[in-house]
Amino acid sequence: MERWLDLGQRKQLLPFGQQFGRWSDGTEMISLALCGGDGGEGIAELDAVLRRARMKPELPGAESGGDRQGCQPLRDWLSAAYTEEEGCRTDSSQLLLTGGSAEAMDIILRWCLNIGGTVLLETPASPEMLEAVRQQGGQAILIPCDKEGMLIEALAREIERERPSLIYVAPRYSNPSGRVWSEQRQGDLLRLAARHALLVVEDDCAGAIPFRSKAAGDRAAEELAGAAAEPQTLYRLRQKEAPLSSGAEVVGIGSFQATAFPSLPVAWIRGSERSIEALTHIRTAMRKRLKAPDMEKAAYEQRLYALLSAPAFSWPEHAARLAAEYAARRAAMLEQLREQPAWHGASFEEPQGGLFLWLRLPPGLCSEALLRAALPKGAAFMPGARCYAAGAGAPPDGDAIRLTYAAHSAARLRRGLARIAEAIAEFTARGLG
Repeated sequence: MERWLDLGQRKQLLPFGQQFGRWSDGTEMISLALCGGDGGEGIAELDAVLRRARMKPELPGAESGGDRQGCQPLRDWLSAAYTEEEGCRTDSSQLLLTGGSAEAMDIILRWCLNIGGTVLLETPASPEMLEAVRQQGGQAILIPCDKEGMLIEALAREIERERPSLIYVAPRYSNPSGRVWSEQRQGDLLRLAARHALLVVEDDCAGAIPFRSKAAGDRAAEELAGAAAEPQTLYRLRQKEAPLSSGAEVVGIGSFQATAFPSLPVAWIRGSERSIEALTHIRTAMRKRLKAPDMEKAAYEQRLYALLSAPAFSWPEHAARLAAEYAARRAAMLEQLREQPAWHGASFEEPQGGLFLWLRLPPGLCSEALLRAALPKGAAFMPGARCYAAGAGAPPDGDAIRLTYAAHSAARLRRGLARIAEAIAEFTARGLG
């Protein structure tokens, strides 16, 4: 593969959507490779909130980065939201704020992963997480999955063989597959992790919209979203099944950035007070060494809190509107895939939520070759091979792709898919010729 393309994919193809913007012929790049949504741009009520998210609030102490674990009012808001949604208390002392999900994962890996250590992940795996493990000098091993989650027998074998540092999962709309784990499979994972005293990291950043059912009895919000309440978190299940999974440590990662507020790079880590204290020390040391701008990060935290706590703003109502918009985009993508002749022969499972669609291309197509053909037409996607790791126990899926339907309006999605379809048609014509 050409070096420029490899580097672009290691950065999740963001440069194709941001740095270049338009090709020399004026064609606008539509990247379906992005690792998050746009927060519903183009919808009037959502746009108004996105504009407020970009504004700097006038708050006392907004320039202060003095709280070791991050903005106390924001952690209090998150604590109340978790308690209300899950019916079980999460104290603010169990939350550590970070400068986005990438920093959160970096902190966790520095805490528990030694160079050469092993991380067990779902198949297919998040390309962003694979890159994070690679950068930390770790080894990624992918565990076979079905519709309900990791296959527990295969996971047990790898635990015995590899003695991993941690298990990384995204049970609520996995990246890239959109898979939702069954509660039974989550429980099996917790009990297995408990027997081996293993750390389980639950990434909830690029899947479910946070706190969709924060307001008790908010039936109207659920009806507006056109979906039932989100499945419960693994962290909550661990609390419910404490007697059976007491040896398992679950650390969760959450954020509004990938789903709701892309201009606010704030995430949080949720765990036991002991774990959060250790992670806080690592975050402090990292920022000192890297000379990270703490006051800038604190300002983002304050801005997010100001938005969520504004008297005229209702997060549950906003989340419902956003879920409805993403559902409409998902429907538009599915309609396009089913109607355009070039996509005939492709196979996929219709996701019920999240941000991504995992698609197997029509027979005879290679995802990386197709990407090379689609880029000059102004479209990009994530090749399936990037969701696997070399030597990870599962062969790369060269005929699959990840499409991020939450990143663009329905109209832009249709244009992007049409450009990829044009590249597919050219491949097919050459094959027939």
